[in-house]
Amino acid sequence: MKTDTPIDRTIYHVHPETGELLGEGEARLDPIDDCFLMIPAHATQAKPPVAGERQAAVLQGENWLLTPDYRGLVYSTADGSVGQCFELGELPEGFTHLAWPGEDHSWSGSAWVLDEAARAARLADKERAWRNSEVERVKWLRERHRDEQDLQAETTLSAEQFAQLLTYLQELRDWPQSEQFPVLEHRPITPPWIADQTQ
Repeated sequence: MKTDTPIDRTIYHVHPETGELLGEGEARLDPIDDCFLMIPAHATQAKPPVAGERQAAVLQGENWLLTPDYRGLVYSTADGSVGQCFELGELPEGFTHLAWPGEDHSWSGSAWVLDEAARAARLADKERAWRNSEVERVKWLRERHRDEQDLQAETTLSAEQFAQLLTYLQELRDWPQSEQFPVLEHRPITPPWIADQTQ
């Protein structure tokens, strides 16, 4: 017997292999008997639960389950390298969905934390390398000046410039012992005239 109550035609489509909710639609009425719905394969009228963050609604048999969903980019907790997760379920061992913030961060078991000691050591090594390269870059000026003096020739640098050069070289040597080391803003200041010298 027909009634005036409208039939709920809402259906929920699921993935044929995983059972994951793909979306909802509307079933068609049976053209022979419009009291019945034509529900296609891989669809159900059972309403799924609302999935939270990192969850997916999955139909197993006739029941919906909320399954962990970490598909997408994942990060190695060993070194922060990027990988890809393609399967529903818990994260693979040794990975997190939290993006690696960068160098000097290590995994604590639940979050990335900054290793202050490692950061300080890396910055100090980097600044020492700059200091060494800067000494090498300018020491030829000192050698040239001394050669010119030994030859009793006219020196390219003035006495004032040579004094500034020696001061700068000493400041470079002392830089790692400074309280401001290795903050770049506190590096020894290069005498401006050095940029005009050609080797």
